[in-house]
Amino acid sequence: MKHYRLDGKKLVECSLMEWARSMDSPERIMRVTYLNVFLDDYRLADVRVSTVFLGINHGYGEKPLYFETMVFGGVSDSLCVRAPTYDDALANHEHVLNKVCQAHFKAKRLLTKELAVIMPTQEQTLTISKKEAIK
Repeated sequence: MKHYRLDGKKLVECSLMEWARSMDSPERIMRVTYLNVFLDDYRLADVRVSTVFLGINHGYGEKPLYFETMVFGGVSDSLCVRAPTYDDALANHEHVLNKVCQAHFKAKRLLTKELAVIMPTQEQTLTISKKEAIK
């Protein structure tokens, strides 16, 4: 089994020990978004969408998959999407985040003031209430 670490956006093959050290590094965490979902003043769910570098191929078919976006909490808990490249993983993060919002509000599209400026930093918290949802 081959092991990889990140050098910027590039995958670099490395030893098992280098891989293990890189898995303990904050650089492997690409993006984390926290959603606090409310219905009026009632808190429905706390959701975390996380995108990380795995460092080993999790694509057991034709396409190698080295990155993972996963949902923790809420109605989409355990939703997992994997990607072959750094840029695809970031696109998956935004796509999954929008899917999570749609699942919570059963709307075709959900936009809020916070979501309009999505992903400015690696880690962020969004508070979304049904009153702010725009279909």
